[in-house]
Amino acid sequence: MRPPGYESSEWAPREPFVVAVRLPIPTPSLSTTLGAFLPPDEQARISRFRHADDRLRSAFGHILMRYLLGTLSGRSWKACRLVRDQRGRPRPERQDMDVSVAHSGEWVIAGAIRDSRIGVDVERIEDVARATLTTYISDDELADIAACNSRHRDKQSAALWCLKEAEGKLLGVGITEGLRERSFPLREAVQSRRWQWQIRGRSHVAQMDSEQRYILAVCWEGPLGPVPIDLVPWELVLRDL
Repeated sequence: MRPPGYESSEWAPREPFVVAVRLPIPTPSLSTTLGAFLPPDEQARISRFRHADDRLRSAFGHILMRYLLGTLSGRSWKACRLVRDQRGRPRPERQDMDVSVAHSGEWVIAGAIRDSRIGVDVERIEDVARATLTTYISDDELADIAACNSRHRDKQSAALWCLKEAEGKLLGVGITEGLRERSFPLREAVQSRRWQWQIRGRSHVAQMDSEQRYILAVCWEGPLGPVPIDLVPWELVLRDL
């Protein structure tokens, strides 16, 4: 996960580090393994989830956030503590860093940044396709989607939802607050697996997974650059800790 030869001191302020993991099938042995990486209070919180899939997503999300914070700070991930804000969302103990996490279906995504703010999201394309577009897409965006190739409309809609959710997490607003107002200038049909904008003073990147079933997105306050969302095997996450 950590780029070869890339020291944490070289990680520029306001440069995001974003990693997504495709989750394995939950098993009792895996749960035991993950538990060793979690502090007691987080183990207790996660144990309250009824379904094994939810426990797995939450555990990996917590582990990913601490790994990213350790990389950016040059410290052991064990020394990177997370606290909860008034809404119950995880936040770094260090005030000069920000972190965000999201999960949907098979994927968990986490992002961290220094001296700035960040938000991430992941959505299954078919789930967003069943939503009512007018609740989160502006009139201009609806027109752009209608004008694009029909094969790309569901992907376009899911990318918009994901980008808006990521920006909302950065801003610390509710799940649907201001979604239609946070619009993106779509001009043509999507022909690739990646979208990116510099708008409203923030950078926005979204991309699809290799099977084109999910959209993953990140929003941060900082310059737009070649920032990939690294899709890594879950085994590599645990090996690097």
